Amino acid sequence: MREGFFLGELIRDADGRAVDYRFLEINPAFVEQSGLPDDSIGRTIRDLVPDIDQWVIDAYANVVETGEPALFEITVPSLKRTFEVRANKEHEARFSCLFLDITARRTADARRTAMAELGDRLRDEGDRAAIARIVAEVMGRTLGLSHAGYGQIDLQQETVVVTDEWSAPGLTNIAGLHHFRDYGSYIEDLKAGRDVIIPDTTGDPRTAADAGNLAEIDVAAILNLPVMERGRFVGLFYALHATPHVWSDDEIAFVRNVADRTRAAIARVEAEEQQHVLNQELSHRLKNTLTLVQSIASQTLRNADDLDEAREALAARLIALGKSHDILLSGRSDSAPIAAVIEGALSLHQDRKGRFRTSGPDLRIGPSAALALSLMLHELATNATKYGALAKPDGYVDLAWTVSGEPTSAEFKLLWTEHGGPPVAPPNRRGFGSRLIQRGLAGGAVDLRYLPEGVVCTLTTAVADLMAGG
Repeated sequence: MREGFFLGELIRDADGRAVDYRFLEINPAFVEQSGLPDDSIGRTIRDLVPDIDQWVIDAYANVVETGEPALFEITVPSLKRTFEVRANKEHEARFSCLFLDITARRTADARRTAMAELGDRLRDEGDRAAIARIVAEVMGRTLGLSHAGYGQIDLQQETVVVTDEWSAPGLTNIAGLHHFRDYGSYIEDLKAGRDVIIPDTTGDPRTAADAGNLAEIDVAAILNLPVMERGRFVGLFYALHATPHVWSDDEIAFVRNVADRTRAAIARVEAEEQQHVLNQELSHRLKNTLTLVQSIASQTLRNADDLDEAREALAARLIALGKSHDILLSGRSDSAPIAAVIEGALSLHQDRKGRFRTSGPDLRIGPSAALALSLMLHELATNATKYGALAKPDGYVDLAWTVSGEPTSAEFKLLWTEHGGPPVAPPNRRGFGSRLIQRGLAGGAVDLRYLPEGVVCTLTTAVADLMAGG
């Protein structure tokens, strides 16, 4: 028989209440199914399992007293097993019992239920701290742990910060700051991205010397899963037992599944937060851009001599503005490489190779500076095409930028120098394009000189202002 079998006899106290039962017969499958010893015949259940629940004895007593067969499940914590039991009355105080150990089936069902519960509870949760609390509670309750939770890592200090954790009833909550080295040397495994699975802290060389510190927080078995980002140890899922415990493959797989669900939930929250920030940034950018377009259109039309000239100038300025936006949106949303901004602004005027000779260090600039610089360079190039170096086949422009000074007070300088053009004379009047050039960048200064040999424009500003958002 695959099922375990035993013949039992009730034992009653002086008042006639069933308080125990004795094993009279057992079959070979009894030991495997129950986890009890093979010398159980003649011994009582309270002798073998002192903390057996009274309701189990009462259930068998009811079968004897009513004569009605019964089918029920029994969980015996001290045996760490759950049984499906079929009991029948025999005669007098005796009853027979067929039973199966269904622990694995019930455990699998409980874990499937836990994963479904976790999915439901995390689906609409938008707070990372609440996610950590939910995960810890589901993991700890399902696996019968002493402690469970998630912590964030400070690699330099070799510490873990646990903001919310689950602890079993009666145990001290261990949320807070912990130094890994106080509890052993296994942080080296975690840094390398390896799981730490320790069934007995007193017998593992990584924790044996510090097992006392672990015992003080009710830890005798450890399951730690590191969270890695770009090869760096940044977070920790932990499952702990207060007594030595051999971690099964199913338990490890369950914790991994929980970790995956948690990372997905946190990633969703982070994506939603980033989307909110992006929406705000796009709204801000759009308002600024519309204001700028309105100003450009108004000033262009006001200063143009005829409609065709206005149309041409307005189209060119809007194209330059659009190119600077393309550069900003093609990379990080908060900055763009200055070389790309310059190249985009001048591309409309690059009729042959060598027209613009650019040089300068790598530097990322903020969105406001990128838009202003693009429009300024477009106006300089337009004027050079009409009246300056770019009006001659051999004319060219030197465009160089430098950064100097201490990092906290560094200064940016851009120098535009025209060569090979016709003799230059100062304009009779300042149009909108000239005012765009003179406006330069917010917080900066522009020096525009009309030398006979060519226009020279110098822009200076603080690097901090250049890199600021807007």
